[in-house]
Amino acid sequence: MAVYPRNGYIEEFSSLNGHILCQMSFMSYSNALISRSDLEIGRCCSIAWGLNFIRTHHPLI
Repeated sequence: MAVYPRNGYIEEFSSLNGHILCQMSFMSYSNALISRSDLEIGRCCSIAWGLNFIRTHHPLI
């Protein structure tokens, strides 16, 4: 069963690995197993294996 964002999109020529989908723009791909559907990935991005997420919000300074 696929999990996908409620108000999201996946543009053409994008590729995701796994069963959880997130917003992904044109010509982006992910080899990592993305565990969250609330991400927004921009255009022409590549995400390698081994992506990790921190459990809390990281403060912007």
